[in-house]
Amino acid sequence: MPDSAPSLIDSRLPVRRSLYFDGGWQESSSGRFIDVECPSTGQALGRVADANADDVARAVHSARAGFAAWRDVPAHERARAVRAAAMVIREHAEELAWIDAVDCGVAYQAMLHDAMVSADYMDYFAGLAIELKGSTIPVGPGWLNYTLREPLGVVARIGAFNHPLLFVAAKAGAPLAAGNSLIVKPADQTPLSALRIAELWDGLFPPGVFNVVTGGRDTGAALVAHRDVAKVGLIGSVAAEAAYEQILKPLEAAVERGLGNDGPTMAEVWRNLGLT
Repeated sequence: MPDSAPSLIDSRLPVRRSLYFDGGWQESSSGRFIDVECPSTGQALGRVADANADDVARAVHSARAGFAAWRDVPAHERARAVRAAAMVIREHAEELAWIDAVDCGVAYQAMLHDAMVSADYMDYFAGLAIELKGSTIPVGPGWLNYTLREPLGVVARIGAFNHPLLFVAAKAGAPLAAGNSLIVKPADQTPLSALRIAELWDGLFPPGVFNVVTGGRDTGAALVAHRDVAKVGLIGSVAAEAAYEQILKPLEAAVERGLGNDGPTMAEVWRNLGLT
């Protein structure tokens, strides 16, 4: 890893520590903050806003407005914007890897790999933007049915602490390329690379299309409970996902879970039968 003197660390961390939505930086109405520190050394890395339910509602409102415009942007133009965002990640890969290494305590080279993989993911989904095609179905003489693939709306992504950049950038490509707007909530322990990405991507997307809210579990709970959120992507501990599951059960939002790489198993049916 490069030199880790405090002055160098401070100079590479994001300057903005508030919330990013509606195409700009917004102060939290909660007045609360979360202290961030390097887990390897205990060094203070500053603090970030701890968004409350009102802040989340404002961010969702912004994302709804952003979606209304973004969904009608031609697919090739959405793809161009996503590719531009991927290029920014590549250009700032070393800086972003440094931030994640300091913020979450994982080796710099591993975080640099995450940065490059994130850019590759974004390029891949940008390429799929023009392939979102429906079907034409002949149903009889002179008659055709057809299907259309349409974006869902506001998508929320809640990330874990161990791959902060990957869970923001790599997971942004698909929803943005497809015409959705996106709200990212990074883990409260490791929010800094998400804020730096918001600084770097500022102006690449229309206002409200890409948004970042920081905070703890209450922030995430307010986000997944909001009825204008069409889909939720969860990556986190079993306890965190179980807590969000209780909120999501009565809602109609689609849910995507990150189950890890070590033989994940879904046991929902067996649990309901009382067999686990």
